[in-house]
Amino acid sequence: MCTYCSVCQKSVRSNQRAIFCDCCLEWNHAKCAFLSNDEYVALGCSNDPWFCMHCLQSIFPFNHISNEKEFIMATTDFMDYMSLYFDPFIVDEKRPLLNMEDVDPDLNFYNNIAFKDAVYTLPSEIQASEFSILHANCRGLEYNFDKLQSLVDTIPTSISVIAISETWTDPNSENNYQLNGYNFEVISRRHKSCGGVGLFVNHSLRYKLRKDLCICVPDIIECIFIELELNKVIVGCLYRPPGSDLASFTAQFDTLLSKLMKKKLPTLQVILMLIC
Repeated sequence: MCTYCSVCQKSVRSNQRAIFCDCCLEWNHAKCAFLSNDEYVALGCSNDPWFCMHCLQSIFPFNHISNEKEFIMATTDFMDYMSLYFDPFIVDEKRPLLNMEDVDPDLNFYNNIAFKDAVYTLPSEIQASEFSILHANCRGLEYNFDKLQSLVDTIPTSISVIAISETWTDPNSENNYQLNGYNFEVISRRHKSCGGVGLFVNHSLRYKLRKDLCICVPDIIECIFIELELNKVIVGCLYRPPGSDLASFTAQFDTLLSKLMKKKLPTLQVILMLIC
């Protein structure tokens, strides 16, 4: 009877290094279990049981957390939100990260503003303010719209604008997702599935869609912007698809910034951009 590796599903031959899980009673190639030669030899000389990664995650679902404080928070009902301060990545270099093409913004970001009062908080603890923004990467409204609705319902105050990335909508489904009390502006991806950006705008706000700022280049950048009529605030949601060419994205982003900077903005105008 042929034996198969529970990780790669390929056969385990007699001349290959493999190890047997004492929990699920399945074989794993040593390389599939990420065992070094020394570890494999040591396990072969030991009588101790060995458990594969799948079984370890089932038995000890939090075994990957090395920080003791995070482990306690994950395994108990205790959650000290006030201690989880947002500590942005600070660089001393004068030029913005946008011009550093060798640094991937998926892994690093530039921010020279000290958010000393920024803390993690529960949705039910969010306090009312004159203007507020919520962002969610939905990974498909078709699958997660109910979760988004539930999240909004738990927030005791009315959010001004809810920005959505990865709507996964198409022209035929854009009108299928309506939050009570909000208008929905969305730009769906046309050349293939997934992607898409949208803004749920509170009914109390008068606005116009800024089509001149909505730059969508396949596999490079997707964004949507509105301008609020009362105070001329521009709100947008910008999405960089995973794996997109960084130099091309930077060029498109520079074009977008140039368009914004050319506008003669009033002194009190603020430009808000959500990049996700």
